[in-house]
Amino acid sequence: MGEQGVHVAIVSDDYFAAVGFAHELRTAGITEVITLTTAAGRVCNLNRAPDCAVIDAADEHPESFARLIDVARQLGCPVLIIFKDLRPLWVKLAMDLGVLGVLTRHQARDHLPIAVRALAAGQSWIPPVASGESPTPTVHLSAREAQTLTLYCEGFKLAAIGRRLQVSESTVSTYLARIRGKYGALGRPVSTRLALRQEAIKDGYIRAT
Repeated sequence: MGEQGVHVAIVSDDYFAAVGFAHELRTAGITEVITLTTAAGRVCNLNRAPDCAVIDAADEHPESFARLIDVARQLGCPVLIIFKDLRPLWVKLAMDLGVLGVLTRHQARDHLPIAVRALAAGQSWIPPVASGESPTPTVHLSAREAQTLTLYCEGFKLAAIGRRLQVSESTVSTYLARIRGKYGALGRPVSTRLALRQEAIKDGYIRAT
């Protein structure tokens, strides 16, 4: 039986690439997959908004990239872009445009289903630019959650955090539970303050001291 609740749209003008991506997802149990091209009108005819869009930008042509981004905006869902190579300039441009996930075609062979699930769950997936390294899913936190995380990792007690943020102690506990849940959902358990601090450093939420 296919995985429920994850609906994916693959946008590519390369038919064989789109078929390959769809096969990777379906093999991993994500069966609600549709393929689209950048042809006018195709996106508007969807019966249901996807939970994640996989955009194939492997040709890296500026005009093609612009069309793909336009399609992504029409879909109105988290976007994962697949490049031929992880060039810092292209990755930065994608991030500036609001893209939440980036992979190369080579990385997609092993990580596409995991990355899609991460984006569908509200997380981001940004791999290191260094060639050959496996990407680590980055936890996406709200502004309040990030503030709570920073204060908690600095050693403040829940009551003190609540006073600083002008919220109740129970609300602080809720924020921390959400943060731990997001890390746990990506296979990064943070049951202790030290473990949470180490993962927060990896994601850039706090600085190592």
